Amino acid sequence: MATTIKSPVEGYTGSSVFGGVTLQFSDGEAITKEPLNAGLRLYLQRAGYSVTEGGEQSGTNTDPGPANDPEDDSGSESEDLIGTGPEQPAANASAKEWRAYAVAIGLDDDTVADMNRAEIRKAIENIEKGENDG
Repeated sequence: MATTIKSPVEGYTGSSVFGGVTLQFSDGEAITKEPLNAGLRLYLQRAGYSVTEGGEQSGTNTDPGPANDPEDDSGSESEDLIGTGPEQPAANASAKEWRAYAVAIGLDDDTVADMNRAEIRKAIENIEKGENDG
């Protein structure tokens, strides 16, 4: 089943990477058949993206088209923020927010499901250091 993601930046065209999922936007919209885990969905929605399951693919373009022209600066300045990945939550954010962040950056949903905030933060720290306990 396809998932449609609409960018908060109207008309955005380009590639954005979220965790292990690459989305190719064309005119503000991307369609993917890759599964989006709950954490990534939560991140996208909080960041202002619209996420719709099973949307009709007609009238939307999933072809990446030509590469963006680096000399073309006619786009919105906020386009620079698209695809930079999720923002790390505040240290005192809830375990739920840390879970969503961890999954959005690539940790397995099942791995972090039963972790508390401190355990999640430690797992993320280990990944950032290039360590892996599994």
